[in-house]
Amino acid sequence: MNRFFVLFAVFTTILGTVLGQPPVEKPCRIDNVCYLLDQSDSVTTSQYDKEKDFVIKIARQVELKSASDPFNSAVAFSTDAEVIQDPTRDLNKFVNAVNGPRQFFEGTKFSTALSECQELLEDAEGSKAIVLITDGGFFGNEGQNAEAIAAEIKDEGTFIVTVGVGSLIDEAFLRRIASPDLFVGTSFDNLDEVIMQVVSDICVDIIETDCSKAFDECEFTFRGKTGLSTFSIAGRPDRSFTPRIVSKDASVRLGVLNSNNIVPEFIEDNGVFPITNFGSQRFTPTHFKPYTLMNGQGSGIGHQTFHGNQKQVAKDRCIRVYFTHFQEIRNNKLINRNDVPRSENKCVVFRTQ
Repeated sequence: MNRFFVLFAVFTTILGTVLGQPPVEKPCRIDNVCYLLDQSDSVTTSQYDKEKDFVIKIARQVELKSASDPFNSAVAFSTDAEVIQDPTRDLNKFVNAVNGPRQFFEGTKFSTALSECQELLEDAEGSKAIVLITDGGFFGNEGQNAEAIAAEIKDEGTFIVTVGVGSLIDEAFLRRIASPDLFVGTSFDNLDEVIMQVVSDICVDIIETDCSKAFDECEFTFRGKTGLSTFSIAGRPDRSFTPRIVSKDASVRLGVLNSNNIVPEFIEDNGVFPITNFGSQRFTPTHFKPYTLMNGQGSGIGHQTFHGNQKQVAKDRCIRVYFTHFQEIRNNKLINRNDVPRSENKCVVFRTQ
């Protein structure tokens, strides 16, 4: 009996492939990609044509595999850098921009290029990646400057893929710029052979269904955010790093919120855990909590000062914060809510970077 079922499973897999229905792949979960195209004088016109074609093919493959239409942007760089295309979901517009005239024929300055992509992605929501294609190295302090910018970008939650083309690259440098294991080495003639490797590096599996489910269950969100949002925790402590907390019910307005006696939680793939379980110096029950906004109108989420490894532990997390005391306005009536139980789901869920 077991042998029959094994043979049947093998047969149906083969049949599905023959009929054009291969095993289902996980969709690509990237939301924003910024491409950096090297236009330094060492790149010939024909080589640059191959570089453009490489970027376009990657963008097309990512869109084919994408769970949602990603935003694509592009920056040309040499000694200077210039935005070729601002973030757009229009792939044809992106392709036309990348295929546009060349801007530069000078040296190579990675720090300026990385800063341009960093600025383009600064306010983007969701997952973010930078793909850097280059055939060269650097001079003077440029390596240190570029590595400092790259470290800052990666600390903000953006990952970097570096593609080194040719024999003159500084591979060690490009590996330091890249996120772990996201360096690809090739030649101009063999760019097509690494397209799917780069696509795989871009299409990291970052979705967390438990986090999305928790977001759907909470009755509050953040102004201007309709879905699960990601916020940087790199800023100063004891002030909000999020927009104003609002109700998902547009007929309800919220005032200042407080959170007492319910410890914020990390929502993980293997369960939900109070934040007080984590950190070389344990998080306090109030480490993530609502702070009154500077204009006095409502509250956002902020954090207390990080100690030990707390900041590193808190990055790339899904966090839920409940509210027990707040004011709400319904039908022009002010209602003071006190000791609101957890079961009412008066909470927010967000990701950190």
